[in-house]
Amino acid sequence: MAYRYSNQPNNGGEAQLYFRENQTLVYGANLKITPTDPRSEKINMNVALTGALTLTADVTIPQDGDKLTCLFSADAVSDRVVTFGTGFAANGTLTVLDAGIAIVEFVFFSGVWLEKCRFISAELS
Repeated sequence: MAYRYSNQPNNGGEAQLYFRENQTLVYGANLKITPTDPRSEKINMNVALTGALTLTADVTIPQDGDKLTCLFSADAVSDRVVTFGTGFAANGTLTVLDAGIAIVEFVFFSGVWLEKCRFISAELS
């Protein structure tokens, strides 16, 4: 068995600390999530939407079982649509309600981010 790190963790399992990578992307019509640390088992991505978005992902670093959480917040102008492109196997497009948020969780498996669940909320007060 090959280990992700130079040696096997002493305690492994649930007691093991996970490496986390946090990314805040500046809005653009086309964005790409690119993990930067091969040790990152959990990636948190945050983007404030001011228009429609097509999101893609670099899939060269992640390993099976890694997790990706995407947090989208929309401006108060109108609903915003997120399309998941290359690197994703999502359950269709995502509509983020105006002044609301949406959270989508993915698990990496066989070279693609598979959608696990999504949460959509109206305006938060």
